[in-house]
Amino acid sequence: GTATVQAIVASIDSRYDLDALTHVAADRLDTNDIGRARLRLAAELPLEPYRDSRHEGSFLVIHPSDGATLAAGIVR
Repeated sequence: GTATVQAIVASIDSRYDLDALTHVAADRLDTNDIGRARLRLAAELPLEPYRDSRHEGSFLVIHPSDGATLAAGIVR
C-alpha cells in the first residue's frame, strides 16, 4: 500500500555530475539534479531496497501544504 509521513532532509550527500558521470560532494540539489540524500521520517515505513522491490523501494517527496511533487527517489 501507500502511506504518507512527515519527513525532513537530514543531509544531502552528493550530486551526480552528468558530464563526469560520477558523484561529487554537494550540500544542495537544484531542479532536475540527481543526487544522494538522507531523509529522517516521523514514523517507520516498510521500506525495501529498490532493486528488491520497486513498490516499497520508491517514494515521492510532496509539499505539505499544496501536495506538489518536490522530488522522487529510490531506497538504496
